[in-house]
Amino acid sequence: MRLADSSLKVVVSQGDCASLARAHLRMKNAAEVLQWSVEPASGTKPFGFLDDYCRLVIVVKGESLENCEDTVKLSFFVKTLPRYNENRLRQIHQHGIFRKETMMYYLLLPMLKGDNGPTAWRPKCFLVRNDIVVLQDLSMYNFRHSYPKFSLDLDHVKCALKALARMHASCIVYEKKKNCRMGRVYKELMFETIANNNQWWRAGEDTALAIAEESEKFGRYTEFHAIVQDKLLDYLRVAWSMVKPSRIYKNVVCHRDTCNHNLMFKYNSSGLPEQCILVDFQRCTYNPPALDFNHLLYQTTSRNFRDEHYNELKRYYRAELSEVMNKENLNLDDFITVQEFDDSTDDLRLCAKILAVMTLPLTQMPPDNLAILNQDSEEFDRTVNGMRKQTVLDLMEHNEGYRSSLLEAMD
Repeated sequence: MRLADSSLKVVVSQGDCASLARAHLRMKNAAEVLQWSVEPASGTKPFGFLDDYCRLVIVVKGESLENCEDTVKLSFFVKTLPRYNENRLRQIHQHGIFRKETMMYYLLLPMLKGDNGPTAWRPKCFLVRNDIVVLQDLSMYNFRHSYPKFSLDLDHVKCALKALARMHASCIVYEKKKNCRMGRVYKELMFETIANNNQWWRAGEDTALAIAEESEKFGRYTEFHAIVQDKLLDYLRVAWSMVKPSRIYKNVVCHRDTCNHNLMFKYNSSGLPEQCILVDFQRCTYNPPALDFNHLLYQTTSRNFRDEHYNELKRYYRAELSEVMNKENLNLDDFITVQEFDDSTDDLRLCAKILAVMTLPLTQMPPDNLAILNQDSEEFDRTVNGMRKQTVLDLMEHNEGYRSSLLEAMD
């Protein structure tokens, strides 16, 4: 939802704006706020539908500027709790996702290298409270989503994997230096936000079964769809054992939500992605890095792509992880051997497949449909917690790309 100016002023004050400007510009003295306003977030359609978001623009001047008579216009990306959609707000509180993200930005992420320069994998954070997160406006640095490419190509996937490798490596490096396990130190942050005992998950089960039942209508019925119909609940029980911290493999802080709208890319002069920033840390958990690796591939690529590039990308990701570790004078093999990584990617692949079946019906929805969920409280509750399957089946009927993506997830 795009917030009105008056709405944001309930949670952001002029004093906050002065503090934001001072932090952004690294000013020693106070900044004088001449003007501040709220604009649509980069003028784009929404890629998510839970939080409210907008762009905060501040015009300041101050003695620390090169010319104290000059003014500077600054832009920030703002996420807040929903203010005009009770069902979205209830959903966020029930799952604890906004609370998790604010705590991640306030407590855990500052411990990990990764918000500065060409090696950054996350945005800078300037302000965190329990009802608001103010971040670097990545659009001002030429980052953007890959939409309408729901299925990423090899260059985009490698760029995203490099960001994941940097995130995972920063956790390993921190743990080595501090002789700790972040999953224990920050245990209160590592709770699972996708529970299998709530209405959101039950609606997902019903939707997955409905897709399998309707697959013959769309000319894609196979023996695999019959297995899904018969064994879905059994598979889900297996998946829930897999999303717990591993007792066998090395665990790291994982993003766990690397769908397309949580990946922002910067492009070079040739139009190729050169850097990826991960956004939205509402699902983070403490798991083997192989879970994030598989989750990215099953959320953003096609089956044919995975068949062709899976092993190549395993080698690429591990090489990137090793490179970051080497720069810190650490040997990746001391933490995750090649065999351990191969075994973990094989073991956790099923989990990524199952989560894709459950989440793609929502994450792959076109922005226009997400906008409706964002703005209409009753439609949000009906789709997310109620008759999701009917909304999904109707959309499959009229959107070939969406239909193909969901049917393929069943294969």
